[in-house]
Amino acid sequence: MFNVEFPDNLFDAEFLSDEKLDAALEKVAPDLVRAMQSQINAVTTEKSTGEAANSIKANKPKTDKQGRRYISVTPHGYSTHTFNRGSRKYKITNAIKLIWLQHGIPGRQEAKPWLLKAQHKCEDAITKALENEITKDL
Repeated sequence: MFNVEFPDNLFDAEFLSDEKLDAALEKVAPDLVRAMQSQINAVTTEKSTGEAANSIKANKPKTDKQGRRYISVTPHGYSTHTFNRGSRKYKITNAIKLIWLQHGIPGRQEAKPWLLKAQHKCEDAITKALENEITKDL
């Protein structure tokens, strides 16, 4: 859901294999998950069940079109709550709930930004952890 910017020279080394980078990404993914969950819990009310925050999980490492490796941390599944429109009930994904939390619903719910705060909270720690993981075998 968000990008962490790394120093340009961190991934330029020829010795860096996809397996080693995947292992490093998988090692820091729980830190991303915890940062996102703690920030969501900080901006939600005490009556919240926390199901949207608890649905955040790290996916497997992938390669984008430019050949860069990445890992995404996203919410999964559906909420137990439904959205009523007329006589019909719609299921709500946890991703939609977190979008509503981030941006608000005009006239119904104020925006409670959490995404950038979570990114800034863990960016330095994750960069250092990835650097340590990548360079530990050198």
